[in-house]
Amino acid sequence: IYQLVNACKEKDDIIDDVTHRFHDVERRLLDVPTDQSIENLNSLINEMRKEINDKNDCINQLEKAKSDAQWYLGEHQHWLQDANAR
Repeated sequence: IYQLVNACKEKDDIIDDVTHRFHDVERRLLDVPTDQSIENLNSLINEMRKEINDKNDCINQLEKAKSDAQWYLGEHQHWLQDANAR
């Protein structure tokens, strides 16, 4: 009888262990990204890249405007220096 009780206890322990491992695997599966979530992330990345490119274009335009303004300022300064020298 003790052998049967021990065998049942061992069986119950094995069932509990397998059940715990099964639930752990189920929880891990919930964390695995789905195709849809990956597609959503790729879409977000593409939107962010486009936004970065747009901002870089804006920065380049502003840098050109700044450079042009500095050039015109230099021309005016040179013109004023020439006028003052006369």
